[in-house]
Amino acid sequence: MDILNDAVRTYYVAPAEFDKIQSMRAQLYDVLYGGSFNTDVTVVTSDPAEESDDILMIRYLLLRASGIFYVILSNGVFNSDERFAHVKRIFPEFQTAEFGVPFVSHHNQIIFLRDGEPFTHAVNCYVNCGPCHSITLKSIFERLSESKVAGNNARMITVGANADGTSAGINQKQTDDGPLKDLHWNEYLAILKNPENLVTIKNLDVDISRYVLLPHPSRIQGEYGSMPAECFEDIVCTTAMFFASRPSPKLGIALRINDGNSIVVSQLIDVLAYQSNPAFAYGLELISKYATGCPYNIAMSAAIPLMATALMGGVYKESEGNTIFGFSPTDKTARANVSCLTSDSAQIFLSNIRNLEKFTPGYDLLAVILAKN
Repeated sequence: MDILNDAVRTYYVAPAEFDKIQSMRAQLYDVLYGGSFNTDVTVVTSDPAEESDDILMIRYLLLRASGIFYVILSNGVFNSDERFAHVKRIFPEFQTAEFGVPFVSHHNQIIFLRDGEPFTHAVNCYVNCGPCHSITLKSIFERLSESKVAGNNARMITVGANADGTSAGINQKQTDDGPLKDLHWNEYLAILKNPENLVTIKNLDVDISRYVLLPHPSRIQGEYGSMPAECFEDIVCTTAMFFASRPSPKLGIALRINDGNSIVVSQLIDVLAYQSNPAFAYGLELISKYATGCPYNIAMSAAIPLMATALMGGVYKESEGNTIFGFSPTDKTARANVSCLTSDSAQIFLSNIRNLEKFTPGYDLLAVILAKN
């Protein structure tokens, strides 16, 4: 119980950037309600088919915005063609879209491109919602540099980078040969930071984005409120992963993932309000098991999602006396079934997730909103 109490004191606190959070939330809701949205000629790297915010960003922002958008579909866990197929399957309005051919809506045009090829089009803005090949990355930075030299308002919006745009997360990795790896981001970034260029770089601050959660579609009228069932399930599965899937404490990323997930989950459920729930004791048991042989700060960072999963009906699988706490985020079948939970409890758990008023943050939607004129 001490671990959970310390976690509650750590994560159930008012965010420091409250006014900025309120502003970003208002802008997000305005766009989802159908508000107007304008930006310069923009290139976006995106990896739909993993977390849900990429595909939401493409459908509910880019398709309705005024402007020209180049969308480079990342390689990596899935290749560009597989990601394109995912977009078309969930949103039939993109069925006629082809790589390299402008897809024209009543507001704009979107040109989908494959990762791994040089980017040759003049643009004023780059939104880094996904990783890309080093060849593609360097050419994007060169196009931005050319735009700035020509006197335009050239800028880059990063997601998951450091405040100065240097590499920190998955979106700044490269997809060369398939697997994501740290290669040339910081090296190529020097192109934009050349004194002759000084392209404006703005990172989406996690101290803000983690508190701007996607609303349940039933709370929004219009297109977002009538999204396809498969798209809604994508949101549900992403949220379920934030709750239930805990990385091994031995992994170097465990603290970062647990910390971010605790910030999100703490906004969705007040775990101490359910101490009379029979599942509360099971949640404490899970926290104790995860904490065995684990540094205290990592154990504490996992406590709220573990308790929340138990309270939402989740029961973790056991194998040879060990609790299976998580699954690979790249395993779509595991995500859909919440494979670390028993099959019966996973259905109860997912049913409760579907009834939440809000879900995971809209990181990529917020990044594009930051790109507005």
